[in-house]
Amino acid sequence: MRNDPYRKFSRLMLSALTGHSKVGVTIAVYSAVALLLLAYVSVQIYAGVLRQEIVVLEQQRVETKETLNKLTGEFVRLSSRDRVIEYCEKKLGMVRLDGENFEVLAVNKNAAEPAAPVALTEAQDVIPSPARYTFRQTNENPGQ
Repeated sequence: MRNDPYRKFSRLMLSALTGHSKVGVTIAVYSAVALLLLAYVSVQIYAGVLRQEIVVLEQQRVETKETLNKLTGEFVRLSSRDRVIEYCEKKLGMVRLDGENFEVLAVNKNAAEPAAPVALTEAQDVIPSPARYTFRQTNENPGQ
């Protein structure tokens, strides 16, 4: 038990802190305690700064998520089928062909055909190109 290093160290520390040891030992012990306290305070301050940064980054993440949700909603609203149909009809002059009567007014023979591979040229003769036709809506209802 007499050779226990922890017991010797604790006695040395106690005698240095109470002032019962040599001046050099007392200064060394006080310096070590001061360094330990300084390290502890520094770590606590750094941890506080990191906590503040975490709070700020969490707030930015929440704000970014809200912005993403708003932009996603706006994208869905702007790309809805009804809005695209309205734009095509009003701005581009396109006409819907679902359930309404249309007649072919003219065949534009000079209209350019889209380029197609050789294997599709036989099928092109069977399927008419929409670039070659002009449509007009009629008021007639063929079912009556």
